[in-house]
Amino acid sequence: MKNTNFEKQLIEMIVSYYQPFNQEQLTNGLKKFEKISLLAGDHLIKTGEIADKIFITEKSITRNYTIDEKNEEKIIWIESEMRFLADFESFKTEQPTQYNIQVYEDTDVYYITKTNLLEL
Repeated sequence: MKNTNFEKQLIEMIVSYYQPFNQEQLTNGLKKFEKISLLAGDHLIKTGEIADKIFITEKSITRNYTIDEKNEEKIIWIESEMRFLADFESFKTEQPTQYNIQVYEDTDVYYITKTNLLEL
């Protein structure tokens, strides 16, 4: 991870969830994150996929939605940038998700796989 401002924000966010991490643990943990670039309208995850990553968007609002039986979109939640994003039920159970998570703007997205997270 090479974006120092983003890295600083991410460390602050992680410490807000769990304060006992020391600097070495945080540094090693950040090395486990990977980066992708998405365009407005791209999806982090789609219905039927297994959520095996936790995402953080650098500068995009995201939405979680599903398609109902009438083929209409139903928004579950909307989140601002710098939030941990996933279908945590699918992440935990390794069952296919019923949801779609989509970015509204072009953005860099950082993610950690379940495998890498468990290694920490």
